[in-house]
Amino acid sequence: MDVSHATNHSSSMSTRPLYEVFLSFRGPDMLCCFADCLYTSLTESGIGVYRDEEELERGEEIIPQLIQAIKQSKISIPVISKGYGSSKSCLMELEQMVKCKDNESHVIIPIFYHVDPSHVRNCEGPFGKSLGGHKKRKIDGSIINSWKSALRRIGNLKGHHLDKTSKESSHGKLIKQIADQVLQKLEKQDLIVPRHLVGVDPHMLCIMAKLKVDYRNKKAVNIRPTREKVSIHGIPGVGKTALAKHVYYQIYHLFDACSFLGNIQAEAKRHGVLSLQNKLTSDLHKGNVRKFDCFDKALTHIQSRFRIMKILILLDLEMHFLHSQKREEYIALLKQRKLNCTNLVTDKNHYTTN
Repeated sequence: MDVSHATNHSSSMSTRPLYEVFLSFRGPDMLCCFADCLYTSLTESGIGVYRDEEELERGEEIIPQLIQAIKQSKISIPVISKGYGSSKSCLMELEQMVKCKDNESHVIIPIFYHVDPSHVRNCEGPFGKSLGGHKKRKIDGSIINSWKSALRRIGNLKGHHLDKTSKESSHGKLIKQIADQVLQKLEKQDLIVPRHLVGVDPHMLCIMAKLKVDYRNKKAVNIRPTREKVSIHGIPGVGKTALAKHVYYQIYHLFDACSFLGNIQAEAKRHGVLSLQNKLTSDLHKGNVRKFDCFDKALTHIQSRFRIMKILILLDLEMHFLHSQKREEYIALLKQRKLNCTNLVTDKNHYTTN
């Protein structure tokens, strides 16, 4: 397997569930619109988000639709505010999240909004008061103990803490950080890579160097301005795709937009190269689909719309199956001379696109 590069002067095709993220918050505490801004940021990133905006009435059980939404989601984000513990529905949701985390590969990203995480962990302060209120309302003791256990578990998780002294500008930064974190976790679940790749590190470090990535302590921390195309080529079965995905995992958070185009040969045979271009356009728009009926129009749109953004594209392809006209379209796709675009390409053969 060879790695080469040239300098130019996810889309993920798996089917995702309807909801990928379950957002839990207590409405009256979110008058600052933090939850709305977070919801908007996630959905604009192409993430399917379920949010429950209806409080349960006293004595009402958690509805099956909520349980199903949490189970279906890969990630839950509880926004823990001072009044969160006073809401039965929020506590029931939290309890279900913990159950899913224990029984499935479910991720919980808690946000401690103007509360001390230790108060959540120890059921103190406003959370101790809320639980006491539930006890006075004759809520069964075993249910309250389950809620306590869920609060303790959440309080022990690594999350995001926003205190009262945080400026409004920091809200935006935190929301972007959370959206990036969610995208990273969802990408890692979509792009399947073997857990133990043997002998991959030397090749990965070689690619990192060609891409001008600052890689320290087993983490990509920065990338210098570049328009590189790295080609990973070799005979079938040597691990080209696995290596490319591994590198993609490590670096895609350094870019403003990214796309993984896999299963290209089958897709192009069924729907043509234009369908792949439309998938690329959709990915770079982070899920906001816009379809084109002409390859050149799509290419012009990408070059004008994403001119100032850092773009990463991974194409898993074998161009030898294409006739000359289609191959030229692929090469046009790879060049992207007007973009600040970095390409990772896997192929049986090495094609120069200078």
